Amino acid sequence: MCGRFELKTKFEKLPKVLKQDYPRGLDSKYMTQNLIRPNDPVLVIKNEGKIKTTFMTWGFISPWAKVPFDKERPRPFNARSETVKEKKYLVEVGNIKGA
Repeated sequence: MCGRFELKTKFEKLPKVLKQDYPRGLDSKYMTQNLIRPNDPVLVIKNEGKIKTTFMTWGFISPWAKVPFDKERPRPFNARSETVKEKKYLVEVGNIKGA
């Protein structure tokens, strides 16, 4: 996962699929962004039987986190495949996913 990305598409130019079922207020609050960092909300498409546009937090949330969105606790956002089994916080996740 890389550290940052940008959003250059204006709301009017978004594909139809993103504007079918979007969060309330998106049309008035949406803006392009030059810098999107880990833990920033990101507009995504979810498909849980129905395609829906929503916001999700970008980054790693461990399965053992007691308060997943606690802003006081740092969360990792980069993992190198060569060292994933050496990082204590990723070993359990790696075993779950079969890494």
